[in-house]
Amino acid sequence: MRINTNIMALNAQNKLTSNQSSVEKSIQKLSSGLRINSAADDAAGLAISEKMRAQIRGLGQAQDNAQDGISLLQTAEGALQQTTDILQRMRELVIKAQNTGVLTDDDRTSINTELSTLRDEIDRIATSTTFNGKKLLDGSLGSQLDKTNTAMTYAANVNVANAAAGTTYTVSVQTIGGEDKLRMVWSDDNGAHTAYSDVVIKKDKLSGKVNFSDAGVVIDYGADDVAKGSLGGKIVTADTETKAQFKIGANTYEEDVLSAGIADMSSKGLNRKYDGETKFSIDISTATAANDTLDAIDYALNTVSSQRATLGTIQNRMEYAVSNLSTTEENLTAAESRIRDVDMAEEMVSYTKNSILNQSAMAMLAQANQQPQSILALLQ
Repeated sequence: MRINTNIMALNAQNKLTSNQSSVEKSIQKLSSGLRINSAADDAAGLAISEKMRAQIRGLGQAQDNAQDGISLLQTAEGALQQTTDILQRMRELVIKAQNTGVLTDDDRTSINTELSTLRDEIDRIATSTTFNGKKLLDGSLGSQLDKTNTAMTYAANVNVANAAAGTTYTVSVQTIGGEDKLRMVWSDDNGAHTAYSDVVIKKDKLSGKVNFSDAGVVIDYGADDVAKGSLGGKIVTADTETKAQFKIGANTYEEDVLSAGIADMSSKGLNRKYDGETKFSIDISTATAANDTLDAIDYALNTVSSQRATLGTIQNRMEYAVSNLSTTEENLTAAESRIRDVDMAEEMVSYTKNSILNQSAMAMLAQANQQPQSILALLQ
């Protein structure tokens, strides 16, 4: 028997320390509701759950983004409903104005005044409809071509006065028509000759990149300077994306971004005879003019209706996206909970077991400390 080293006491103390640590961990889990309170509890599980938490929070924000986008689209579509009503009234007035058998000149003047006023209201709606300070119907949310096109050099198979065959020409893009149209421009190296393409393209009717035809172009410099050949090649202009962008996903995927473009819904943007400056015509002075005005209003109505239909499809898509995001967030939250959260019933069983073992270890430690007392009997 030894008194310097009490093996039984050391063993009981070791078990007591272990049980006490288990009790402390159980108390921490039961009080926090979490199975993983620190990386030491489950390093792999912590890493996985943190990634899931980031995904879940991203999904929540994406839902908010989509809801905001729906609100923006509803605002735009609601304003276009008023534009539609105005155009319907204008169409009604034009038809009324053609009933010349019963109308006086004063009546027609009154109708013309109302038509002009209603057209001005279309412009006011296009200018003043905003969402969070962002204008929606003035064309600023449509695709626009970049005005800073880099000039491209092409070999020209031409034969003109004062220029040898094969002269190199610089091809660029020029903005015309109130900066609403584009055309190609060719200039030779010394700037002595410049030619313009007959093809003019309206910018806000374009989407994506624009390919100008590489068909032969005869350049006429005047009576004495006529190109005998043609310029070859094609130029591509880059477009600036100005559409409204909505982040409706939690990842970096391109598909998680939804774009909504809204064309110019002013009387200029609704002009079928587009020249970049003029409102659609209102003229009821003659039967022919009134019919032209009716055609112009019908074109505007169709354009607005098409835009509203586009907004409606995007809104429906966003609503489906919100539903999918909500379902995904729910399922990911459930998965993250299974990793991170504690099973209270299971942990309570563990706590009870460790608590009893802790008390037993304390009792045994006391008994082990009493054992050396028996050695005193040998000394009597």
